Amino acid sequence: MTFDAPPQSADGRLAIQTPCRLATLGIACLLICGCPTPKDPTPRPESAEPTWQRETVSPEPSAVEITARLNGVGDLAHASPEERELAPEVIHRPDDDRPEHDYERLAKLGVQRYESPHFELLTDIDPAIAESLPPMVEQLFASFVDYFGELPPSRDGRVYQITGYLIGDMDRFAAAGLLPDDLPLFEHGRHRGQEFWMQDQEFDYYRRHLLFHEATHCYTMAMPGPYPPTWYLEGVAELFATHRGNESGQLTFRVMPDESSDFRGLGRIEMIQDEIAAGRLLTLAQVGQLGNRAFSESRSIPYAWSWALCKFLDTHPRYQDRFRELARHLEGNEFTRLLATTFEPDRELIAAEWLEFARRLRLGTDITADAFQVVETRTWDERKTSLEVAAKLGWQSTGLVLASGVDYHLSASGEVVLAQDPKPWRSEPQGITIRYAAGVPMGRLLAGVVPTSADGQKQFGSDFPVYAVGREGTLRLRAAGTLFLRVNDF
Repeated sequence: MTFDAPPQSADGRLAIQTPCRLATLGIACLLICGCPTPKDPTPRPESAEPTWQRETVSPEPSAVEITARLNGVGDLAHASPEERELAPEVIHRPDDDRPEHDYERLAKLGVQRYESPHFELLTDIDPAIAESLPPMVEQLFASFVDYFGELPPSRDGRVYQITGYLIGDMDRFAAAGLLPDDLPLFEHGRHRGQEFWMQDQEFDYYRRHLLFHEATHCYTMAMPGPYPPTWYLEGVAELFATHRGNESGQLTFRVMPDESSDFRGLGRIEMIQDEIAAGRLLTLAQVGQLGNRAFSESRSIPYAWSWALCKFLDTHPRYQDRFRELARHLEGNEFTRLLATTFEPDRELIAAEWLEFARRLRLGTDITADAFQVVETRTWDERKTSLEVAAKLGWQSTGLVLASGVDYHLSASGEVVLAQDPKPWRSEPQGITIRYAAGVPMGRLLAGVVPTSADGQKQFGSDFPVYAVGREGTLRLRAAGTLFLRVNDF
């Protein structure tokens, strides 16, 4: 049995053999540059129920204000049933119930006030640091409007403003009456309505990060409920909080950390690497199951996973637009509907890409460059073919669907250059053992399989098996799927 192919390569052949039939497939690894990076572990993922789990956070009954109005037909109270049916709904955000403060009294107690149009800061920390924070929140607020859209209007026409209590001395804030009696204890930060409270932090970066995180909660939960699932709310709060500034004070939000010294106190990537090394890699479904309980039990790990998923979807060229559309529908039940349908066409692919992203996550990960390259699936036939695997790309689909329970023998030849400095790092399909990526020698030919739907059931898969083929190897799949290939590199 043979099959069609693109033009032949002179760099060798990859043979695929089965007990009942023989097919040959050639692979040539293009000579092209990549970049070496340090070793990273790659444990196999655990299985999970492949579903998006949604934990609804219902607002207080008084938090939703809906006023129906008729345009040009008189008072709604006297409108006919037909006119009532046509009346548009005007949704208002909850009333501003922040308490009024005696700022002179607070100043005497050591708590100073700093204000910008959308942010009021009450704090006892160093004034030089404190006065720099409101202008930063204004930049953050502008990014909210661009990403989520404008908030619903207020009933009294007031500009939306958040109050943040940044606490250096907890006893001072308690004495000043700035800690409500019903405010639960908190280790880092806690938000409620248009207010949030946070402990001061050791590192300048993480002080800003936590402040931006809590401010994001205030904005995203100013919409009428029911609210999106917890993993999303915490994930986007971490997403916007992860920031970088330049010398002129301009901030960029939703960045990928690249130098640990610039993100002191964060450690989200290192947390995920530690979890994976311990065999606790979370599938897409498992991250989607992170709810209030998970976040209350751990003040770090669930935040790392939810940030990673939101960062992955917010940056990936195939999923970015769909993910960002969710942000425009935080109100009501539209978010739930979109979440259940928008990724439907790519369920198996997105689950596989997520697993590889998590396994290879490191400081400076380039999500766009690592995106799986997808082609149309094709059928086997009776002619030989040759596949070229480019070192500069990540996982590349062959378009070939492999069956389960069949032995496929792969062999390969060719050469790649992984780096040019200080001299060319050349590798053949077996790879070079002086440097590793994802626990495998760099330059080695890898095979991966994206499972196909079983019995027509579309579901988020929980596996993306990876095989370190090298010069040759044999694959036997537990489930049918599309064959992907790559040169191992970061």
